[in-house]
Amino acid sequence: STATPYSWSTYVVLDAAALVPGGTYVFSLSGTDKFKAVGKATITVIANQAPSPGVFEVTPTNGVALETLFTFTGSLWSDDVDDYPLSYRFMYVVGDYTSDSQPVVIRGSSMSPSTTGILPVGNDANRQVSTLLYVSDRLGATAVAISTVTVQPVQKAAAELTAFLSTQATNLLGDAESNQNPELLVSLASTLTSVLNSATGEETGTQAEVEAATEARAELRVTLVGALAAAAASLEKTSENLDSQ
Repeated sequence: STATPYSWSTYVVLDAAALVPGGTYVFSLSGTDKFKAVGKATITVIANQAPSPGVFEVTPTNGVALETLFTFTGSLWSDDVDDYPLSYRFMYVVGDYTSDSQPVVIRGSSMSPSTTGILPVGNDANRQVSTLLYVSDRLGATAVAISTVTVQPVQKAAAELTAFLSTQATNLLGDAESNQNPELLVSLASTLTSVLNSATGEETGTQAEVEAATEARAELRVTLVGALAAAAASLEKTSENLDSQ
């Protein structure tokens, strides 16, 4: 007689940490008919693993907030041929990176392994900023690399510092708007805030100049908040931008 095909399905839910990345697992199914004859089938599954570690380089390793344009580059990262393409995302945190850190985006996920950007003033202890590279394959497995740099506050005379901050803010806001880049706005807001805050006590000049500059920076903070809000509102609400926000 001819066997009648029979379809049957079920679902197996595994804990997120149940499979070891790169591990091989065999799933088997057996069936018994009314005559006690047994049939069996197996399937072998290899758990996806993150891309193999490569190199993450940031140049220069020392710079000044708002002045230095840093270059972030990932190279020599690899994965199984079926897991390509790889995507690269760059972020940073001020100070040391911990599990509680909330990284700020330098550039969102892209297949380009390099980008450029500015960074905020480093932490008070040693002016350190931790930059992070997230490398993901097409299935979402992600590896992380960290590179630290030193970012000093801007050192200028009081009046010159305020004018510099205003000019830089205007230029950078314009870039964020023209590039339709909400992530750049977030990064810019963080960087400008860090520079404005670190400027207190760092400026040079007469007492009158310092007091005038302090008042001007207070006004600049208000102006920047308004400008950032206006720039964000002007961005086209494409699906990509909405996902970034």
